[in-house]
Amino acid sequence: ETGKYFIRVTNKNGCVATSSINILVENPVLLATNPNEVCYPETVDITDKRLFTTSTDKVTFSYFDVNNRPVPNPRMVDKTGKYRIVITNLYGCTDEKEIDVVVHPIAKLVINHPKRTLEPYTVDITKPEVIAGSRDYEKVEYFEDKELSIKIANPSKIVKSGTYYIVLYNKFGCYVSGAVIVDIGKKPAAILPTAFTPLKDTNNKLYPFTVSITRLVSFKIFNKWGNLVFHSKSLKPEDGWNGYYKGELQPFETYTWYIEALDELGETYMNSGKTVLIL
Repeated sequence: ETGKYFIRVTNKNGCVATSSINILVENPVLLATNPNEVCYPETVDITDKRLFTTSTDKVTFSYFDVNNRPVPNPRMVDKTGKYRIVITNLYGCTDEKEIDVVVHPIAKLVINHPKRTLEPYTVDITKPEVIAGSRDYEKVEYFEDKELSIKIANPSKIVKSGTYYIVLYNKFGCYVSGAVIVDIGKKPAAILPTAFTPLKDTNNKLYPFTVSITRLVSFKIFNKWGNLVFHSKSLKPEDGWNGYYKGELQPFETYTWYIEALDELGETYMNSGKTVLIL
């Protein structure tokens, strides 16, 4: 305790001498404020001097948890709880305060990428099954970019393949984001030339050029009288029609073709058209 103290000594002869000393005991004073709440994986720096006010600058800081264990990394606290801050001055005098650290959890995000589809179908990334397994969230948003700066105008009708981003927000306003891949293939098609020349070195067989087709069910060619002159189930160019029927080269005229096939989704694709055999 601060004050004036007297010292008296007596020797063996009974003589007495007295003196006085002044003792100053400087007790440090610590004031503390709670740090701002953060969202995981952010951390809190409880060594931040802006959180504290001290009666003197000549103190050292120590940081402990509620069980009086030293905090191993006080600059990066990642757990909610109470923490004890102790200051010690040059004379060993101390003061302490408790602060509350809040590190909010984030939602759990599970993304199940939608199945591949083909034009003109669209993909709905707002369907519940896309984030089935996710939990602890209150709001969902959808973005075009990883920086989460451009919202998708219509996430229920994605028309283009690409990587998009889903964001979950919980009740604390904390968010987590993840990428969802949308795969939209080209519209199924079977294209044949309007004319072919079986006697030339090039373009000498009639066969379909296909897009997003996995299997040819039937490729049929009829002459102008409706007679079937060719039938194939092969997508190989070398298996196309060479212009012959029953061993004879067919005449210069217009022929009608019909195609039935299966696209990449297993759905039936059908088309028809006309082509001219040029000798």
